[in-house]
Amino acid sequence: MELPSLLPDGVAEDVAVALLRHLEWQQESFSVVFLFADIGPISALIDWLARNAALRGSPVQRIDATDTFVGDAEAWLDGLLALWRQQPLAPGSHWLLLHRHPADGRWTRARLRLLARVNERRYLLEQHVKRPLVIVLPLRFRDAARRIAPDLWHVRAFSQELAAPKAALKGSIARVPNPAPPQSSETMAMAPSAAYSTWVRVWQGADPGAIYLPLAQAAVSELLNSGRPGDAMEVALQAQAEGRRRLSLPDTASRERVQRDLSLVLDELGRVARAQGDWAQADKAYRESLEISRDLVERLGGTPESLRDMSVSLDKLGDVASAQGDWAQADKAYREGLEINRGLVERLGGTPESLNDLAISFLNLGVIERAQQRPAEARGYFDQGLAAAEAALQQSPLSKDIHDAVDHARAQLPVLPALAELAELANPAAPPPVTT
Repeated sequence: MELPSLLPDGVAEDVAVALLRHLEWQQESFSVVFLFADIGPISALIDWLARNAALRGSPVQRIDATDTFVGDAEAWLDGLLALWRQQPLAPGSHWLLLHRHPADGRWTRARLRLLARVNERRYLLEQHVKRPLVIVLPLRFRDAARRIAPDLWHVRAFSQELAAPKAALKGSIARVPNPAPPQSSETMAMAPSAAYSTWVRVWQGADPGAIYLPLAQAAVSELLNSGRPGDAMEVALQAQAEGRRRLSLPDTASRERVQRDLSLVLDELGRVARAQGDWAQADKAYRESLEISRDLVERLGGTPESLRDMSVSLDKLGDVASAQGDWAQADKAYREGLEINRGLVERLGGTPESLNDLAISFLNLGVIERAQQRPAEARGYFDQGLAAAEAALQQSPLSKDIHDAVDHARAQLPVLPALAELAELANPAAPPPVTT
């Protein structure tokens, strides 16, 4: 296939070509692509893809967010899903263009709510949208997408940031850039504290029921990334209290959704506690999250999402035990998670995400064995983890998470021979008996 010689500005050639290949190969099946972009690069990329000969007969289907989206993001998405279910889908990839007005607070809130709704509708999308779905968001929205839509993020086929290229300085003398101008209120809406600012404003409002609990995840992540663990803990505790309040209501609608929201909030609470070195609080939060996950598995009949949530809770609990040197407790949690992930690989037919989860389970157990000076056992787990991660990588070669798992597994193997020698020196074999 011949490609145009000039690629769009702000888009690396390997990224543009990889995305083009994916859209070409996945024309008749559902997949999710996340692009976080400035307006210039994404416009140039869409134009380039639309012109490319490989996409003739399979065009780019643009779906631009409108004022209706800003007013009621959930209704906007549900209307789009209803349309897709009622009539045959147009050929080609379908692009949800949500990146406009990156500094507008109303648009930011609408994007967050839409991501949560898309995450809830994942299985409807898989059943009725047999096309690549490309979700385009502002450049600084990556972490929010990962936190607000964890299920969809986990199964993504491709994600990429596309920043506008900075103008090169003329001349050979390095120059110190001018200080950034003071930020306006509009500019502040796109700053890394956008989710936290929104959380504070809503939390201080009169109606606690208006609080959108998954927003706490994005706020906590922003605060930790900016070195504010105290504020992150405050948000996590507020979200925990509100989640418990909702769960205690006798007429709670969508109880399972409230339970899952609370479970994810507890995971964030455990994350903040770990960052502060408070292992007791982290353990308590993760155990409560695991208890909720077990209940959801029972209530929902063991759906893949509920089982995966449970395996994640087990991994986090194992991580806390491992950090404290409690190898027995860590081993117990990791092994239970391993069995769940084995079952999901078999049940889902070895999808990239299920294989990657399985790889992580094997790698966790390998780390436990290595820490206890058992190199042979550790080697077995690392080999199995590497095999699972490489199998996932074959199906999803652009996934950063899977690449990380492969790199982690490969990094463990060279250490093991030296560890085996040390173990042999520490426990020399008994000399053979002397015969007369």
